[in-house]
Amino acid sequence: MGGNAPPGSLNTLSGVIVPTCENMWGVLIFLRFFYVVGHAGVWQALVIVFISFLSSLCTTMSLSAMATNGPVEAGGAYYIISRALGHKLGGAVGTTYYLGLSLLAVLEVLGAVEVMLSVEPALDMGMPAAGAVRVWAIVLTSALGGMVWGGMQLVSKLGLFFAAVVGLTLMSYYAGLIAAPLPGVSAAVTGLSATTLRDNWGPGYTDGVTFSDVLSVFFPCFTGILSGANRANSLKTPATSIPWG
Repeated sequence: MGGNAPPGSLNTLSGVIVPTCENMWGVLIFLRFFYVVGHAGVWQALVIVFISFLSSLCTTMSLSAMATNGPVEAGGAYYIISRALGHKLGGAVGTTYYLGLSLLAVLEVLGAVEVMLSVEPALDMGMPAAGAVRVWAIVLTSALGGMVWGGMQLVSKLGLFFAAVVGLTLMSYYAGLIAAPLPGVSAAVTGLSATTLRDNWGPGYTDGVTFSDVLSVFFPCFTGILSGANRANSLKTPATSIPWG
């Protein structure tokens, strides 16, 4: 059951673009961006996005240069970096990246469980909130582990479905933004409003929260930028798909 996709079976869309977007458009975007804007304000939130984007841009440009500088084999980002910069640096970066992805998975799972329990409180099964979160987090993590055990082909096929769900969610968000305010909805949901933009333009840090704290909450969204490199040996043309994707 386990294993990778056959070498050369994934194209740029299914092997690079979709997994990268899925990793970046996750729970942190939908559940934590209000925290970022609420504390940092609009203009500092834009600065945070720019800093994160600039860091990812430098990373992808460097990775693209290394990916096009020779054959790409199994090992993902570690193999590409170690081949170009040596095993010591490749190992250090690979280990850090592994830990970052692991922590990102924790954040995503806990965020998903938070939504589940807020939408359907009965799912706590009478347990305290902390206990319910732990139980459902274990269940969800086990389910995700089962999907990964099915191999890269299964993950890629499921990825197309999940990407469609995320795309539909984004469309619903923007449709609601344009249509707001709606009858029966909280007056705080103003939709497109110059007054709301002006009122939230500046920062409003509280409870000891700083710019660095807010940046640390948002930046993990960009950890998934190397998702395409992780599938390098399963791409038909990795030297082309990684830079373009």
